Amino acid sequence: MIDWYKVRRNGYAIFLYTDLASIEFVKKSIEPYYIINKVISVSEVFDSSYWKISNRPDSFKLTSDKIDIIQSKQRVLDEPERVFFVEAHERIIELIKPVDTKWRDQIVIRLIRDIFRNYFLTNDSMSFFHGGLIKSKNLGIAFMGGKKSGKTSSILSFLKYGNVDYATNDDISIQIIDDKVHGFGWPRTVSVRNDTFDVLEMDRASIIGRLRHPSNGTIWKNKATFIYPNELEQLFTTKVISNSEVNYIVFPTFDKDIYTPNLRELNRSEFKKLLELNMEPDINRYFKDFQRYFPNVDISSNNKVLDIISEKCHGIILNQNFRNLKQSVELVKKELM
Repeated sequence: MIDWYKVRRNGYAIFLYTDLASIEFVKKSIEPYYIINKVISVSEVFDSSYWKISNRPDSFKLTSDKIDIIQSKQRVLDEPERVFFVEAHERIIELIKPVDTKWRDQIVIRLIRDIFRNYFLTNDSMSFFHGGLIKSKNLGIAFMGGKKSGKTSSILSFLKYGNVDYATNDDISIQIIDDKVHGFGWPRTVSVRNDTFDVLEMDRASIIGRLRHPSNGTIWKNKATFIYPNELEQLFTTKVISNSEVNYIVFPTFDKDIYTPNLRELNRSEFKKLLELNMEPDINRYFKDFQRYFPNVDISSNNKVLDIISEKCHGIILNQNFRNLKQSVELVKKELM
């Protein structure tokens, strides 16, 4: 049975036309970040202020003089070719290729995420950073840093040893609400280096068969494992949440020459500089094919957000050894929680 579904978050929506199996897969992968309901009145679907996504070819009667054809090959990630028909005026995206169901569902998840990210950047003054977010009781702790800085390892170690809730791993967005700093998570897959499982004393071989992401069947399986957010609830005693107030922002670093981790609080100038370095300059780096349909936004206007964050939150450097992540969790719990 093919139906229309409304996907909502923070006052905005898109519409998805798909079958029951696909909507169940998508729901598992993007809740609780979004609310998904079956559409009762189809008339609301054709409001041109909302994007429509269909993973069923020929679901719209599009004419060649109205549509753009987008073809994309993701050779680096060993992903299949993608082909889309786009009718920009009516905000319609039809996914034509790939034909493999798991990849089609994964691409739909990405489209939903990136359309919403563009909307909130443009309309809700959200700022985007390279970082993740967890919550312990009433404290929100973000982890920021570049690749291989230790963000993912730190977050996973807290899920394993820290009894925390999980919001996001690598693409936190921040919005100032009622003079407080709020962090929002996104349904992005967690890419875990395979050696991290050994450090966390987890048996990867027993885990991999329970995971749904199609990249786990590609050449990348020899280097990393891909986990949807809701699958973290199966692997750890954690709950996935969509957002949290942010109280601490931790910048982890790895130092193989230390055994005992240590913390250092940043002064405001240092803190603001690191925030600026970790601000995402291009939220469409994985969405280049569709960037033409969304307005360019000058993110320099968000720089005042850095002032508010550095005033309202504590910035912390965490020096740690990759082989002793459990001790880092114990230190942060003792000093910050």
